[in-house]
Amino acid sequence: MMNVSKALGIPMMITEYAKKNFGPTANEFAEDMHEGIQILQKDKFSVLMENHIKEAVEKINPKQVIAYGLEGHVCVQQSVLDLLDQGYEVHVLTDGTSSRTKLDRATALHRMAKAGAHLTTAEACMFDYVPDASSPEFKEMLAPIKKRKVFPEKFGHLFQLKQLLELSEYKSL
Repeated sequence: MMNVSKALGIPMMITEYAKKNFGPTANEFAEDMHEGIQILQKDKFSVLMENHIKEAVEKINPKQVIAYGLEGHVCVQQSVLDLLDQGYEVHVLTDGTSSRTKLDRATALHRMAKAGAHLTTAEACMFDYVPDASSPEFKEMLAPIKKRKVFPEKFGHLFQLKQLLELSEYKSL
C-alpha cells in the first residue's frame, strides 16, 4: 500500500504504538517508505484518542480510510470503530491485519464488519484505484503487485473469512 500511496499521491499515515517499548515500524517496510508518509507516535490504542493524530486526519479530510496493522483486535479495531463513529467510510485490509491469535483476528474482523467497515484485501484495494490495465496508475502499481509474495500456507485466512461471513449477517464484501 505504500507504493500505491506514492503512485497515486494518496496521503498515508503510519502510527507506532508505544515505540519506546515495541520499537519502530518494521525494517521490512524501509525500502517502501517515501516522503509522503507521516509516521506518528501514539500511546493510546485508537488513533483518534491522540489529539495530534486526530488533527492530522482532519487536516487531510478523507472520505475514506484504509486501515490495517497490528493488533487487529486492539489498535486496529478501536481505531476503525472510532473512525466509523466519526462518519468515515473505513476499509479494513484483511490480509494486512493480524492478531496474536486467530480467534482474536477473526472476532475483530467480524466486529468491524458488523459495525460498518468494508472488508477487503490489499490487492483488491489497489485495483479499486485504477480504471483499467491501460492506465498509467496501473503500470506504476504492477511492479509492487508482481513483487507481492503469496504463500499457500497463509490461505487459512480465506477459510477463516468464509467461516466468519457464514456466521454473520454480513454476507457479501
